[in-house]
Amino acid sequence: MDMDSVLDGSGSSRFKRRTLTDRIRHFTPSWFAASMGTGAVSLIFHNFPYGSKTTLRYIATGFFVLDLCLFVSFNALSITRYVMYPQIWGLMIRHPVQSLFLACYPMAFATIIGESLNLYQDWNLGGVSFLYFIWGMCLLNVILTMTSTFGLLYYTITRHKQSLESMTAVWLLPVVQPVVGASTTATMAAVLLDVSPRHALLTLCLAFGQLMIGLPLAFMIGTIYLLRLIVYGLPSSPFITSMFLILGPLGQGGIAFIRISEVIADMSAAGLLPPPFFTDPYTASIVKFMGLTMALFLWCFGLWWSFFAIAAIIEVFSRNRVPFGVPFWGMTFPIGVYVLLTLQLAVTLDSKFFRVTGTILGLALILLWACIFVRTVFLAFEGSMFYAPCLDDMPLPANPAQTKDTEPEPAIENPGTSSADRLPTVSIRNEETVAQPS
Repeated sequence: MDMDSVLDGSGSSRFKRRTLTDRIRHFTPSWFAASMGTGAVSLIFHNFPYGSKTTLRYIATGFFVLDLCLFVSFNALSITRYVMYPQIWGLMIRHPVQSLFLACYPMAFATIIGESLNLYQDWNLGGVSFLYFIWGMCLLNVILTMTSTFGLLYYTITRHKQSLESMTAVWLLPVVQPVVGASTTATMAAVLLDVSPRHALLTLCLAFGQLMIGLPLAFMIGTIYLLRLIVYGLPSSPFITSMFLILGPLGQGGIAFIRISEVIADMSAAGLLPPPFFTDPYTASIVKFMGLTMALFLWCFGLWWSFFAIAAIIEVFSRNRVPFGVPFWGMTFPIGVYVLLTLQLAVTLDSKFFRVTGTILGLALILLWACIFVRTVFLAFEGSMFYAPCLDDMPLPANPAQTKDTEPEPAIENPGTSSADRLPTVSIRNEETVAQPS
């Protein structure tokens, strides 16, 4: 089986699944990364510093509709999959890599919430009732996020068989969720402040708690990943696109620090926080400065990692043919939130440098999204994008109505690979052992 298939089931073996039931059976949680990336593009258009604001808002709304359609469709396909084939859930959750993509669901949901807040602020859609509906969805997402973070991390520690050499940046997905949630929840608190300071304070506390849980965990796993790169070299070609995942907690963490500090400063200035510290006239300035300092720290680290990831990807792509698959969507959201942090710094600092830099990065991301989207549509229509690696070792009937006497669909494997759970232990340092796509 191709190593790209191990990552998330991208179907790099190019086995074309013609029937709808086959595609449903091989629909994996990693597809929610497409919703995440589309949501990031919508938010970038909404915050774009140049051009007609009205036009940009219409474009952002269009991408929100597309993102919502993807999210609803992916939910329907996922529910249908586990209703038709309930045994797949157990196979998927035991897979040491594919199961981690369950973390994409709360993050995709977070982009829907953020875009809905933009609709409320831009068009006053639904009024206060719609705002409280979004708030309810935000609280639900907090529960999903923290449950998923604890559950996936605990299950990985206690059930999955991992090794440092086989580690990829996908390990970050479970712990990035709270950071993404913190950014969205802090934005929710800022909008709620004018409607209900009490609800805004509760939401702010939830945002701060998520950030303080998720960011340290992200740095811990990021440190281990850097150790893996130093000891074993760059990952093999199918895994190289995951290097951009590091930008996720950096971008969202920076935005969360700025938003949280602004809400605290506004509450302090309005006398909504208890004395004595929060009533000091200098509190607002101090808190804003601390939030900005942390955001700049994360932005600078993200800039260094971006250059490192780009250099690594260019090197791997120049040495090996990298088959296209769902992992490519893993680049769009992390880069997108880093662009959003750049644009947020442009507003906070009123900086032309950050405005121009954010514009260039934003245009590059939109082009990247368009290329990936077009290629995905073509391969999804063809059928080769659908592949669930967890089904290889325990094949299920392609049709639920098949009997035991019917010969099951054979596992799709490449020569030399016998298990879907076997992760690559090769590195670009050893040219002769780098996995080559068949």
